[in-house]
Amino acid sequence: NGKLIVTGDLQVDGKITAASQDQYGSVFLHWGSKNCPSGAVKLYDGAGFSGHYGHPGPGAGLCVKGGDPGPGTGYEGDLLYPMHTSGSSATPPGIGADRSLFCSMCQWPKGFCFEQWGGHTCPTGFTAAVQGYGMGAHYTHNGPAGAHYCIDPVGFDNSVGSTGNGHLYNMRMQGNGGYGGAWPTGTVVKCATSCR
Repeated sequence: NGKLIVTGDLQVDGKITAASQDQYGSVFLHWGSKNCPSGAVKLYDGAGFSGHYGHPGPGAGLCVKGGDPGPGTGYEGDLLYPMHTSGSSATPPGIGADRSLFCSMCQWPKGFCFEQWGGHTCPTGFTAAVQGYGMGAHYTHNGPAGAHYCIDPVGFDNSVGSTGNGHLYNMRMQGNGGYGGAWPTGTVVKCATSCR
């Protein structure tokens, strides 16, 4: 009990647990659902908005929280359109076609998370909070450029149909770059949110 003062070196072989230390963990976006995966805490939910598929410019998607709009404006500058999945032949397994894209901002209570591409299996010591499939803009469209989304098929919310202008299509390997069989051409790209 009381204060510990160490003058000189202190070596600890093992963990130090501080009961009063805040544990903030890691924050990640969960695309495809207003709910967070098991083990995570929801900070807010919303819907995906991005640039128009035919407009030039960045237009990367945002998870926009509803219910707290800004003031009105008549000036058209950086325009946001609802994001949605495209036709059935263009959606990965478990993800509905022509559906609005919902999202949630989630907190992993302790440790940290990262987004990985190319598989559902996480490194040793990590848990897959999300096992999804990649989606993004069509290669012939101007936008939403520069963004790829890891969409969760397990919790995917199919409740609202949409024909909005932020089109998303499955992400497909078109070539393996001569690297061999680890990246087969013509396959949908898997992704995961790995946490520990």
